[in-house]
Amino acid sequence: MASPVQQHPQSGGGKRKGKAQYLQAKRVRRCEGGGGPRQLEPGLKGILITCNMNERKCVEEAYILLNEYGDDLYGPEKFIDKDQQPSGSECGDDDLEAALKKEVGDIKASTEMRLRRFQSMESGANNVVFIRTLGIEPEKLVHHILQDMYKTKKKKTRAILRMLPISGTCKAFLEDMKKYAETFLEPWFKAPNKGTFQIVYKARNNSHVNREEVIKELAATCS
Repeated sequence: MASPVQQHPQSGGGKRKGKAQYLQAKRVRRCEGGGGPRQLEPGLKGILITCNMNERKCVEEAYILLNEYGDDLYGPEKFIDKDQQPSGSECGDDDLEAALKKEVGDIKASTEMRLRRFQSMESGANNVVFIRTLGIEPEKLVHHILQDMYKTKKKKTRAILRMLPISGTCKAFLEDMKKYAETFLEPWFKAPNKGTFQIVYKARNNSHVNREEVIKELAATCS
């Protein structure tokens, strides 16, 4: 007598498939906009922060620390209160024109709110946080923070391990790095400027660039 063929229930596969689709859609929504972190892109300035396993706490500490010293250097940040956006009409909510104008005002206010001074970005690497900055000099801010902490001897963070100011970003390809270096690094080493420099190469999740080639090409730009 032949034994019956045991078939796996379809519901489990459906659940797994549904969960995978949900997670994929969630990642897409997180990258495309809304309140979640945005992805890194060329042409950004900011601060690279490293931590040890607790990225959420690191981001919270970074916002508190950067806002404190950012206000100290550049004054309090001004936000747009969407409740104060002009509606253009005194009619009730049932008025279509007034409702459309209010919606446009809300969208404009939401866009301006996203252009705040500090914004956490998706770095793509574990234990690495990137805070994009707008309207400030990252190197000046980080120097001010470290100088004050050295002077006061006060420990203000627990999750943050290191803070590195980032004056610019580009794609992680050799040609893109050379092009960026020519516009950013070269003026610092043109005559009569003769500064010393060190190139520190660190890569994560990247296998299409060679360490020696990167150092050689960037050094040629500075010499």
